[in-house]
Order: sequence, then structure tokens, then C-alpha cells
Amino acid sequence: MDGNLKKMETAELTIDMFDNLVIVTSTCLAAGTKITTADGSVKNIEDIVEGDLLLAFDHEAGRFISSAVLYTYQGEAPKRAFTLHFSNGATLTVTSAHDLFERESRKYVRISEKSAEQFIGKHFYSFDDQTFVELTKVIYETKPVEYYEIYTAKCLNIIANGMLNVADDVDYLLNIYEFDENLTANAIILKEDIRKYGFFPYSASFGMTEKEFYLWNSHYTNIALKKDLISHNALYRINDKYRDQCNAGETSKSA
Repeated sequence: MDGNLKKMETAELTIDMFDNLVIVTSTCLAAGTKITTADGSVKNIEDIVEGDLLLAFDHEAGRFISSAVLYTYQGEAPKRAFTLHFSNGATLTVTSAHDLFERESRKYVRISEKSAEQFIGKHFYSFDDQTFVELTKVIYETKPVEYYEIYTAKCLNIIANGMLNVADDVDYLLNIYEFDENLTANAIILKEDIRKYGFFPYSASFGMTEKEFYLWNSHYTNIALKKDLISHNALYRINDKYRDQCNAGETSKSA
């Protein structure tokens, strides 16, 4: 796979394309995590703001692109964490759970505090190395950490400490794809899935603007439901929490 920055194309996914968006999440990365920006430099995750251009992988196009941050989230209180250690020396400190792209399954896999050690010996995509590296050990932190989460327009994923990853509350919108060895979605299968299952209607969305709806890949929700990547009940729970957060946000603005 060639993720060379020289071949990176700037996507037209900038902050003026969407409005502020509230997302429910409990799966985050520790403060101090280095996020790769669109120009190849890095910033601490706590310094990322909505509209920043980050490096992300467009699975439909099969290349790294520049994508604007849709939303940033800071945890309300510190959480216990665990740190993943990889064969190339990279580490990633996570609270609750997070998804990395695994070579063996060709999917984003959810790595949680309970399941992390099961993934030792598996291989995950490193942007820094332009290949897959092995997870060698998991260290459980003794002190709570401050944590953050960020999402990019359409791609949803980010590069954190050199590793391709995505929050586990949106993995169902990426794992609809059938990936090849280069992390690229099979266009023929995607087209057939769209024909078979259709798009999720914007009219059924919960509080998003139409631009946000498509930048969030929410039109693929039907495929995710039919492939059992998320249940209706889980989707309803996200819906309810989203509405609660939106209402709370509106109340605080008017206070």
C-alpha cells in the first residue's frame, strides 16, 4: 500500500460544508496522543479543534486525503486507560474501547479493556511504516487519564500516534465495506449492497443537517443494519442520547 503524502489529494471537506455536530461517545484517546494533520505534522489531540484539516484514509477512493474535523469531544472526568504497544515502538493509550484496522480480518476491530490481550499477535495498519505492525503487549494504566475524541468528515478515521483508527461508536459505518489488502473498499460489492439494501433516508435522521448526514456516512446505515453491524436497538439508543445532548446544548446556549 502506498500512503505517501506526495500522492495525498486534498478533499473538499472543509468546515464551511457543515454545522457543529454533537456526537455521543465514551471511547476516546488519552491527552498527549499525537494526531497527524493534513500537512504531515502532528498536534496533540487536546489541541485539535473543529475545522482543522487532518490526514484520514478515504476507503472508497483508496488513498489518504485531507479531511476536516467534524467534531471534537473532551471527556467530562478522567477514566482508567490501557496502552497498546506495537512492534514498531508505537503506543496508543485508550479509554474504554477503540477500533484499529486489522490485517487478519481486513476490518476495523474493537479493542476494549476486556478484549485487548486477545489481539496480541495481530497486525494493525501503521501510517508511519506504511504497513501492518504487530500488537505485542497491553499495559493497564494505574492512574485515570484525560481523554478526547475526534471524527473527520466522511472518512471518520484519523491517524493517532501513527496508527490508523476510528472510534468504536461509528465503526459500523466503515465496516460496511469489503476491504482489499490495500484498505480499499470493493466498489462492485458496495454498488450491489446499495442496490440490494438502499440508502437510509435523511428524513429518518435525528437532528442532523442534510450536509452533516452525508458527511457522517449516515446514508449507509441501512447496509450496516442488514449486515448486523449495528442493531435497531443500538441505533435507537444512540438516537435518544443524541437528542438528550442536543437538548442540553440548546438549553446551555439559551441560559
